[in-house]
Amino acid sequence: MSTGKKFPAKRLAVLLLLLAGFLLGFLLENGYFDRRLPKEAQSGDVSESPAGDLSTRVHFIDTWQSDCVLIETKEKTVLIDAGDLNSSDEIGEYLKKAGVSKIDLFVATHPHSDHIGSGKYVIENYEVAALLVPDIPEESFPTAATYENLLLAAEKRGTKLLFASPGEEFSLGDGAVLKVLGPVSDYGTDYNNWSVVTKLTVGEISFLFTGDMEAEAETDLLSAGADLSCTVLKVGHHGSSGSSTKAFLDGASPRYAVILCGQGNDYGHPHREVLDALENRGCSVFRTDQKGSIVFETDGESLAVQTER
Repeated sequence: MSTGKKFPAKRLAVLLLLLAGFLLGFLLENGYFDRRLPKEAQSGDVSESPAGDLSTRVHFIDTWQSDCVLIETKEKTVLIDAGDLNSSDEIGEYLKKAGVSKIDLFVATHPHSDHIGSGKYVIENYEVAALLVPDIPEESFPTAATYENLLLAAEKRGTKLLFASPGEEFSLGDGAVLKVLGPVSDYGTDYNNWSVVTKLTVGEISFLFTGDMEAEAETDLLSAGADLSCTVLKVGHHGSSGSSTKAFLDGASPRYAVILCGQGNDYGHPHREVLDALENRGCSVFRTDQKGSIVFETDGESLAVQTER
């Protein structure tokens, strides 16, 4: 018969709790749970399919009051806009975590610093195969240093410069296609309306990226017969009431909408009118000022979403 002392039950329970806490912390720190659908992010008919089963990811990166979107397939990587001048650290950290070292296509939607502010950083620090920009005529060409520096960096690095042409398509593999829809007209020095508008289609799922396009360009796209229908809409101009007209939202008819905006921004984005218009259509809205970075994943049939918070 053993004469050894028994380990106290309470001490054993404490030890087990400590070990469980350590294990949970380790798993969280290493992203083990990153791909699960957070309870607060569940909405509509978004699936809880595990990310590993899905081939295309669309990251709406939280860079405060600016735009940055990353598209990943198994074959290609696309970056749409690059935040503002202060976003390089956030973008660099995010791309590192995503394992991105090469960008096949960088879309600079329009020459405003809250969309291309860290574009020079991206060009200089990543292997960027091509840069897609709006085809702004010489008489209206912007003189902003941020835009000039982006183009000079691309030239220096040997990045291929492409001008957006409606109807042009970029195959991203796995059946994913990014199509240029606009701009379809000349907007002089109204650079918001010069925004390169693209649509990503993966099977039955589609994403519409609008930059800062406003009402005039929305009307022109509709008049041109562009297919604006989408599953997920990147809401134009950070949710400003100058965008997202009734006709445009009717044409897009999104099930989900993402608004890229910063907490307490000076513009009051997103505007109440836009939120009401989306919600009245039964559209589930995801905002980076509330959720942080937002990631949709799809295989062309099912759709999953995860949020940073």
